[in-house]
Amino acid sequence: MKQVKYLCIAKSGVVLPNGVEAEHFYREDLSMFLAEQLKRQTLIEIDYVLVVGETDVVFGAELAIQYGLTLSVYGYEYDFRDHEITDSTKEQVLRELLSVSKEPKLFTQSLNVLLNKLIKKVPLQLSEEQVEKLILAATPQALKIDGEKAAVVARRKIHKFFEQKKLEVKDLVSPRLSDQVHEICLSYKNELVEYIKHNPGFYVLNERMGAGKSQDVIIPLFDEFSSTDAKPIVITPTIALSTQLINDKRNYQHQKELDVSELKAVAACVISATANWKYQKYGKDSKVCLIEEFEECESAICSTELMYPKTLHRCSEAMEQWQNLLQTETVVVADAMFSNFSAQQIVKAGRSITIVKNTDKAKTQHKKLTVFSYQKQLSKLVGSLNAGERTIAFCDGKHSHNGKFNTIANVIKEQTGVKPIVVDSVFMKKGQPDYFYDLTSRVEEHQCHIFSPVVTSGVSVVTNQVNSVNIFACHTLLPTEVVQSSGRFRKSKNITISFDKRSRFITTDKRKIFNELAYKAYEEQCSSDLSALFKDKHCQLVLDRIAHNRRMKQNYVFTTLQLFEDLGYEVTLEAIKNESEAIGKLIKKLFKQNKRKFIDIAANTFYDMSDHHFLKNSFEILTNEEKFKLQVYELQRFYNLKSSDCVDSARRLIEFDDGGKSRRHLEHFRVLQGGFCPIENPKLVVIQKIFKDIFSILNVDEFNLTANYITDDIDKLAQYIKTAKIEGYKVRNELIALGCSTDIAGEYKDRGYLTRGILNVLFGLKQDSQRNGAKNVDGKRPPKYYFLCPNKSELTKKYFEQKYYSKALHSSN
Repeated sequence: MKQVKYLCIAKSGVVLPNGVEAEHFYREDLSMFLAEQLKRQTLIEIDYVLVVGETDVVFGAELAIQYGLTLSVYGYEYDFRDHEITDSTKEQVLRELLSVSKEPKLFTQSLNVLLNKLIKKVPLQLSEEQVEKLILAATPQALKIDGEKAAVVARRKIHKFFEQKKLEVKDLVSPRLSDQVHEICLSYKNELVEYIKHNPGFYVLNERMGAGKSQDVIIPLFDEFSSTDAKPIVITPTIALSTQLINDKRNYQHQKELDVSELKAVAACVISATANWKYQKYGKDSKVCLIEEFEECESAICSTELMYPKTLHRCSEAMEQWQNLLQTETVVVADAMFSNFSAQQIVKAGRSITIVKNTDKAKTQHKKLTVFSYQKQLSKLVGSLNAGERTIAFCDGKHSHNGKFNTIANVIKEQTGVKPIVVDSVFMKKGQPDYFYDLTSRVEEHQCHIFSPVVTSGVSVVTNQVNSVNIFACHTLLPTEVVQSSGRFRKSKNITISFDKRSRFITTDKRKIFNELAYKAYEEQCSSDLSALFKDKHCQLVLDRIAHNRRMKQNYVFTTLQLFEDLGYEVTLEAIKNESEAIGKLIKKLFKQNKRKFIDIAANTFYDMSDHHFLKNSFEILTNEEKFKLQVYELQRFYNLKSSDCVDSARRLIEFDDGGKSRRHLEHFRVLQGGFCPIENPKLVVIQKIFKDIFSILNVDEFNLTANYITDDIDKLAQYIKTAKIEGYKVRNELIALGCSTDIAGEYKDRGYLTRGILNVLFGLKQDSQRNGAKNVDGKRPPKYYFLCPNKSELTKKYFEQKYYSKALHSSN
């Protein structure tokens, strides 16, 4: 009998039976211990029981599955010793854990983790309804939680989860009202400027993009106070925006060599306003602070990359100056994305906030957002340029040689001949701030512009001459900044967007963020300096902002598209996924793994189109049982079957299908018989001619699939392959592209090898031969003639007719 040893996670509070042998580990140490035992093969000799508390349930269950252990949760045992979940995704493992749950702890914890995983696939890969269906399908029917069925509890948790996530998205762009955050309604054009002049305070203009926040309020206020002793300062997140808003001598670009403290008014980017000593005295004397794009301003001063030196300490110093500016007598913030987080931070600093709603009649514009895959969007962009249209592209991707930003620019140059105007930091450093003085005219002068994040903030272009705006989102910008990008072109109604598939985990824990940023620059400093920095209140404010921004990125696609919907966009999802290759691999894998089970499920499954689409869309999250069912649906759909008559009928079809190989053969027969549109697929005309020539040379009847050919015919075929061209296409190259051997036209000892390979690879037909009675000089009986195996030919004809001429599924769906 095997030795039983208990493994526990340190400080988890679990209670073990008296007298048992146990070891305690921290999480990382436990993972390392089990990996070492697997390496030493001691897992076979000892029965390990992993005992976990409430906070470690999912972690323990995943380890138990990975290493084949028994899991103990509050007295309930889960035996995973023979429980195989091979090549599984995290989501598949979590669904499996849901399905085996015997008590509330494992079920609830697995459900919570699973929801946070699945939301990353919403809405591009899964809808909210599909998430619910996936979870309920894995919920044990017999399990009860506090007297309620687990399915009822799960459904309620799912709905509450999505409601909470949507509320969090709303909080990203609108503060909640409270005793310290109240709301008034005034006309931006006719009342607000005068009201603010006579009523100092902290004002937030949180109206949508294009509502007149800058033109009707910020600029008029700046002009009004510029002639007084109030020493107003306009602060923007970027040089580009400050240049577009204020392009006279009050812009700090014109005052770089002067002592700005003596000026009566200044417009500056936030880095200069908070990190440049010249502005500190001016800021202390200022009575009016006008802030464009508050969220991006504060994010900028929390970025070590924008500071000199690039240290967290420098960010903390800038934050201190920022906080001083926020205590100015009159502060006016113009930001359509002003968040509840920012409002709460300002309230904590002792200020009350007045949200000003605009009573002017809004100019509503119905806008559409269409989501494409990256390749499809790039193809459409190229197509629009070739059609002579004026297009705009935003991309926050890398500028490296093979980065997405440069890739887009290079594709445009190569495939359209258009040289796009690339507006990025390099463009700005070349001394072209005047580009933004009249941005609309600049845009109208050229057919294509590609913008980096230098123009996500505040700048606006009012023109009807832009045909399309394309956003390539690479997870660098915040979701709110992506939405801001779409609004820069005020009259553009149709926006397209694609999302980069790659996203990396980023911690939102403040201590970990501190370690990540501080130790880079302070690794040679003593620990006491770091400790003091971490405790500094302004450093804490920097870490708060970074953590908030990172939380915003956690469910990037969901958050971004939800923001667009909340702002009134009509969002359309084009076909994003193409799982055909992955499903094709699954067919082969399942066919090899458990052919018997595959046949049994096929024999007992009635085709259900809605369930088929659901399983196909959820491909990466399916349990093994659901994968088998998906493949049966794929089989039924391709061969146009409602169901199989019996087990033997299912077996014959599965064997003929041969892991999906025969599907391609039937499609080739369809091409041979002209089942395609030559206008839409002109290349198939060439392929059809090659197929017909092969059948003609070998005397193959394309309808009855019978043949009779001799060695001379094979020699003719070899010569045809070597020399023939159709519409400029070499026959040999086309056959190689279709999967035939690269030695296809070579010399063979047995000439039948050539035809055997071609007929099998292209059509799945099996060649046989009738040999002569007399032996040749080598003592062998050479083939007299060749023919096609009638059994395989008959099956091919049967399933071809079933696929293309049966109305079985067409009549029911």
